[in-house]
Amino acid sequence: SARRLAETTLITLAAQRARPAQVRQLRQLVDRERQHHESGERCAAIRLGGEFHLKLAQVAANAPLARFLNGLVPMTSLIIARYESPCCDHCAWQEHAAIIDAVEQGNAEAALGLMHKHLDRLEEKAVAHNRDLVRAAALVDQASALAAQAGSAMLPRAELEAGASSEELSEGERYMN
Repeated sequence: SARRLAETTLITLAAQRARPAQVRQLRQLVDRERQHHESGERCAAIRLGGEFHLKLAQVAANAPLARFLNGLVPMTSLIIARYESPCCDHCAWQEHAAIIDAVEQGNAEAALGLMHKHLDRLEEKAVAHNRDLVRAAALVDQASALAAQAGSAMLPRAELEAGASSEELSEGERYMN
């Protein structure tokens, strides 16, 4: 993906260029992300997780890729906020902390491997959500087909919803059973 290409280039550069002050800033950011996650402030934790990626891009000092990533990270954060389970037992801050360790050591290979694993997890969630949407759409299509096949058998249900009399109710129950 475009984001993966940008992130992998940026993480390699960040591992080569990171200064101690920048690593401290990254650690502070991830510590705030962890605190928000632990206190149940999910949206704030997700926002800070996105900021982590943008800060890494600054550390890499590649302005064009940083601008490109700046357009992608907010969309990813929105997707995570919307579709990730609120009781998710996995915490992105843990992966972010491991990435910082590799960056601090100047180990571009380890940082790259950790970033790939992190992005794999994000992509797996997006794909799983997409599969759920496809399944839901298929169920809606099946329900629509069954309703079309039932034809007039569905009319009593509509009459019930519109406030049918008790006589009509008996007749309607026949169609629904």
